[in-house]
Amino acid sequence: MKVKRSFFIGISSLLLNAMPTYAAPPQIVSAYISAALKSDGTIWAWGDSCGSNVAGQLKDSTNKSLSNVKGISNSGYYGVLAINGDGTLSSLSGCGKWKDTWQPVKDSAGKLVTNVVQASGGGNTAFVKEDGTVWNFGGNDYGQLGTGQVGGSSAAAVQVKVSATTFLTGVKSVRVGEIQSIALKKDGTVWIWGYSWMYPGNYYAIQVKDNKGTPITNVDSIGMGGQGVFHIIKNDGSLWAVDVRFGGGGYPIQYKNGTPLTDFTVVDGTDMYGCAAGIAVHSSGNVWQWACSPMLYDASNSYPAFQVKTDSSTYLADVKTVAGTIYNTLALKNDGTVWQWGTGKQGMSTPIGGHVASQVMDMSGKPLRLIGDAVCYP
Repeated sequence: MKVKRSFFIGISSLLLNAMPTYAAPPQIVSAYISAALKSDGTIWAWGDSCGSNVAGQLKDSTNKSLSNVKGISNSGYYGVLAINGDGTLSSLSGCGKWKDTWQPVKDSAGKLVTNVVQASGGGNTAFVKEDGTVWNFGGNDYGQLGTGQVGGSSAAAVQVKVSATTFLTGVKSVRVGEIQSIALKKDGTVWIWGYSWMYPGNYYAIQVKDNKGTPITNVDSIGMGGQGVFHIIKNDGSLWAVDVRFGGGGYPIQYKNGTPLTDFTVVDGTDMYGCAAGIAVHSSGNVWQWACSPMLYDASNSYPAFQVKTDSSTYLADVKTVAGTIYNTLALKNDGTVWQWGTGKQGMSTPIGGHVASQVMDMSGKPLRLIGDAVCYP
């Protein structure tokens, strides 16, 4: 029987009875570990950190796995952060021989972190709460905790500030790079903290401006790109790279003929080319990728965007979202299957190299599929 999915909260009990919902929206994340959240609230993982390129249910050193998870992100580069159904966080530092035990995330007062709605991991780990505030934990050598201080680190979550007395608020989502993080506010502005050639010596979150000093606005979605570059989709569906190293300019991502790409829904970044590359989903469900932002904007247009394929003649299609990483990139299709491609430098986590996507398999030899039977939160 075909089940209609619904992820809306607060609808009537009559509608809930008529239309069963999934425990969690399927999700993918990737760094040195790739992870996926199934619709039943369980986490599956593979990649270098796990020592395998096939997906298995993520367990800690005591063989404990989590259920009723409603969201995931990377925890640093090697671990996984789970947003539990009650809004608390559980962090696992790795997979395979690197794993320890699931640990609750606490704030600097020693209290459990609660009410988390979205998270991101990379050089550090950051998350957004229901009240629109942003918190993070990890290293601070470049002020990447956004507290106004530089140096040291924090295992406890600390709140990001815009000044000594004012916190960053009104945030919709956050993305973490290697030594900087960005946040998208609900008003469509973008804020950055951590290492930045554009804003040296500032260790609070700052609103991002273009090279003319005008705030970048009307942003709908954000994604990292590595090496001081991040990517945005504006409200009109146009796709841009923003470089905070060289004046903060915004540059359109282009076709081979130099025409800007438009009508995109999801964007992310990757370092799989050894530079600030990007990946995005078009409204048609096709996937576009490009290399070396912003060098693709030179006069010769040496690094134009291209469409990802599953073989020499078939484009990857019907994609819902993507997740960039160090060497690999993941795509989640609407049918719940997960696909990956990359340069092959990540060893066991890359079964096929180059720009040709292949399906991620589970330990039974079947394609990993994140959508299962409909279940409800208890």
